[in-house]
Amino acid sequence: MSVTVKIEWHEYLTAALVGVARQIVAEARDCNRPLYSGGDEVITNIQGATAELAAAKVLNLYWGGIGLPKRVDIGRDTEVRHTEYPAGGLLIKDKDEDSRPYVLVRGTPPFLEVVGWMYGRDAKQQRWRKDGYFLVPGEELVAINEFRAKPDGGAIV
Repeated sequence: MSVTVKIEWHEYLTAALVGVARQIVAEARDCNRPLYSGGDEVITNIQGATAELAAAKVLNLYWGGIGLPKRVDIGRDTEVRHTEYPAGGLLIKDKDEDSRPYVLVRGTPPFLEVVGWMYGRDAKQQRWRKDGYFLVPGEELVAINEFRAKPDGGAIV
């Protein structure tokens, strides 16, 4: 079961500022390598930050915004993946941590759908293998209402 969350204007403003800041920092470090070629990387960073904020709201986990190198998106160990596509799936890369939970968020503000989640190790199945990554359909994810956070912000089942 997914949860739809409304992003208020002030939350969207915060996420937009974080997304722009991420882009500027990435360009300053010369490490801006988007997953796909083309598109507007600034918009991608804003959408990613907004998705993280949405997941944090639904899961009641801390969202630190810009973060530090090797940081996680929300809580102590939870990663958030976003797609605009209403039927889009959870994208997992080979290098993604097996022990971390990954949350799928779909849509565009003001309403975002927090779809579900899966540990990296469970998502890395050959049946979901695409060109260099794994794409888990939304209906294969663990329901978002089954996500539980440890007192320290980590995920438990």
